[in-house]
Amino acid sequence: MQTRSSLFLVANLGSEVTRYIQAVKKGNDVYSRESLRRIEKIILEIVSLADMKSRKKEIENLRLFVQNISAGIIKCDEAEIESQAYFFPMANRFMSLNK
Repeated sequence: MQTRSSLFLVANLGSEVTRYIQAVKKGNDVYSRESLRRIEKIILEIVSLADMKSRKKEIENLRLFVQNISAGIIKCDEAEIESQAYFFPMANRFMSLNK
């Protein structure tokens, strides 16, 4: 199995969260459930990395954020803004390091 960097995984998590929000907005239950499974898989991979042990609480908060979207506690429009603010800097950093 290929070991991926924490930055790569967090950037991927951001992409998947965006896909999840879009599926919820469109009312696509099948795609949103598939996306939730991918989000959980990515989160499990992130928390297993040694360099992310100190950020376990932060990753758990991301899991809670997604669960709150699922429960309707956080509305999709608000979730989009919050997720972009959190994930965009990491995705930019990942892309700049991999040019």
